[in-house]
Amino acid sequence: PEIYAMGGRNPWRMSDDQKTGVVYWGEVGPDAGGDGSRGPRGYDEINQAKRPGNYGWPFFVGSNFAYAKYDFAAKKAGERFDAQRPVNEGRNNTGAKVLPPAQPAFIYWPYGDSKEFPMLGSGGRTACAGPVFHFKESFRTTGGFPPHFDNCLLFYDWQRPFIKWARLDSDSNLRGIEPFTGAVALANGRDQINALEREGRMVIRRPVDSQFGEDGCLYLLDYGETWGANKDARLLKISYQWGNIAPVANVS
Repeated sequence: PEIYAMGGRNPWRMSDDQKTGVVYWGEVGPDAGGDGSRGPRGYDEINQAKRPGNYGWPFFVGSNFAYAKYDFAAKKAGERFDAQRPVNEGRNNTGAKVLPPAQPAFIYWPYGDSKEFPMLGSGGRTACAGPVFHFKESFRTTGGFPPHFDNCLLFYDWQRPFIKWARLDSDSNLRGIEPFTGAVALANGRDQINALEREGRMVIRRPVDSQFGEDGCLYLLDYGETWGANKDARLLKISYQWGNIAPVANVS
């Protein structure tokens, strides 16, 4: 009874929706590049917990794609695990043998193109989740985000990289996935970054954490270009310009 969510492999960047109590987290999946006799390819996940549950690992990944029982001595794959009644027969298991039914991931993507979520592209994977944006009228005077994004979950990938909105209905079910904004470009290759900056674009290298402030603006940590210490790491404040956009004068 003290466990709210089990079956996480590498959960991070957790966020709880302060309005609904629903919990979201990014799940960094295994490296497997293709499906095989032992089970499915690797997937990163955005998980959603509306209630206590088992979120699959190590028996399932993605939309409850099942792994097989494996005999390491004989090097032979057996039957696939049952998502409705997963059984943990591990010799080190001191808890329940029959586990709760597995919950499929809310959003999930592999290294390659995704049939279910093609708008997420392909490449490396490091899933991050949250927060959910809730609009207030006071944001009109503080530069906060507009009502178009009300009740949308912001989620992002540190490695690929991307930032997206998951549009939610009144019951927090997924209605669709939309781009964050065309005004911001994401890139983690030096040539690509240089080209975008020459165009005068704002470039985010690797989004790694984010929160909406009391002003409705987004405060986002950009990790920087490389894995390690980065001189270009920074904290960004991203606001919305209400009303008409000021013209840019070009004289020749």
